Amino acid sequence: MNGKTLSEWAGAVLCAGFDGEQMDGHAEHLIDRLRVQNVILFGRNIASFAQVRALTKQLQAFAQESGHDLPLLICADQENGIVRRFADDVPGLPGNMALGATDDAELAHASGLITGRLLRAAGIQMDLAPVLDVNNNPDNPVIGVRSFGEDPAAVATLGVAFARGLEQAGVIACGKHFPGHGDTVSDSHLALPLIAHGLERLEAVELAPFRAAISAGVEAIMTAHVVFPAVAGNTDPATLSEAVLTELLRTRLAFPGVIMTDCLEMRAISDTVGVGRGAVLALRAGADLVLVSHQLERQEEALSAIVVAVESGELPFERLREAAERVWALKRRRLQEPAQELPLDHVDRIVAQAGQLQRQIAASAVTVLRNDQGALPIRNWEIPPQRIVLLRDQIHPQMMAAGASSRTEVLQDELMRVLPDAMVKLYEIDVKGYGVDAAVAASQAADLVVVSVNGLGNPRFLQVIRDITAAVRRPIAVIAVRSPYDLREPLFQDMPTQLVIYEETPWMLRAAVHAIVHGGADGHIPVSISSRLPRGSGQRL
Repeated sequence: MNGKTLSEWAGAVLCAGFDGEQMDGHAEHLIDRLRVQNVILFGRNIASFAQVRALTKQLQAFAQESGHDLPLLICADQENGIVRRFADDVPGLPGNMALGATDDAELAHASGLITGRLLRAAGIQMDLAPVLDVNNNPDNPVIGVRSFGEDPAAVATLGVAFARGLEQAGVIACGKHFPGHGDTVSDSHLALPLIAHGLERLEAVELAPFRAAISAGVEAIMTAHVVFPAVAGNTDPATLSEAVLTELLRTRLAFPGVIMTDCLEMRAISDTVGVGRGAVLALRAGADLVLVSHQLERQEEALSAIVVAVESGELPFERLREAAERVWALKRRRLQEPAQELPLDHVDRIVAQAGQLQRQIAASAVTVLRNDQGALPIRNWEIPPQRIVLLRDQIHPQMMAAGASSRTEVLQDELMRVLPDAMVKLYEIDVKGYGVDAAVAASQAADLVVVSVNGLGNPRFLQVIRDITAAVRRPIAVIAVRSPYDLREPLFQDMPTQLVIYEETPWMLRAAVHAIVHGGADGHIPVSISSRLPRGSGQRL
């Protein structure tokens, strides 16, 4: 085995995570004892740019001290938007559906380039992005605004542009989730989804962005824990299917790069075949790099299962060798100059560029779907509003892939900043209806009511909006701050003023306020909401 132990061969094909913001016993055990050669970082590992830069340098030094021949491959899910891993000292960039609303490949490329430069400077060499899923199912709970939109050609164009930006910055792009997670109604973090479409439809829609990315030279692709019976011929998830990974991706689509699994601790795998068994089956199917992101015991389980499977002959050593050597070849090709040696003043320039790009994309992405009564922008009012009511649902639904996020008062604070003479009052409506009477009364007396819609899970909130719509004769501006699909709710169909910002992030909230007050919004929605609001809807404000 070329002087390597079987454990070292197994460690070459495992990517693992740990909890700390610095080297801890878990990380040391992975790298030294288990010989794991690839690491994933999450928000739990990142407190600041300087800290993560120091952490990646520490990880690499420890791997070298532990006798690793090649640097660790360190990756992260920096998709931007709601799925981001950098801390708040790095300007966040709008996510994929916001980019889709701009329909601007140059902005997508710039986003990938700045993202890559930040990652590279932090010592992270692979970005588990772009998302190449075509989100054509409004009820999809796991992709949604992480997708560039519902049009395969647009997803391909923007996804390839983002990937090229990453690659230009020296960061490995990893397109995901093959062969497509966009038309599911369940989250593979929690269950095993199934897509029943035939091959003709898959070729035309789901596979189109992946074909484009492969043609553009993307070097890694991540699998989906989704069942595709038309491809697999059975109920195996794509991650564990030789028909999907080897016959379709490796052979028919001629993908020469690294095939990486999504995390095997997701319940689509862990609650079915299990993490250890999943690792073996994924490698047998054609995967090169298996991801186990969280628990040490499951990481040990995966490594042990791989070793036992090789020893028993269930997993041919040549398949393990092929996978490991493909990962090592990627490292030899791409992990050259240590990124963490970039001068700090250079990093400061990248951070400043990120801030500028954040504002540019956000301003271009804000989408005005309706402004039927000409209520916006406020700068056209003869008398500026003196009383503004901001209504918000207290329920704050979060996508599992995004991790935990806290709510901010950006919308209120920004309205107060740009309209200093106005009184801006925020009312949060909980499921029990606390404060409803006060909210309705204040809205009746207001010059402008702004409704922040972040999901449809609170009937009390929706009823308050109905009551206010019936009672208030002043302008009511509805902003879909989480998902454009929330505007499918019949309550909103006839609301005369509707905006979409695709993510409840500070930069998009600030852009929304700028559009409401000053105008300038120019986005077009990249998904269909209704027959009245098809893909491409939007008007300049």
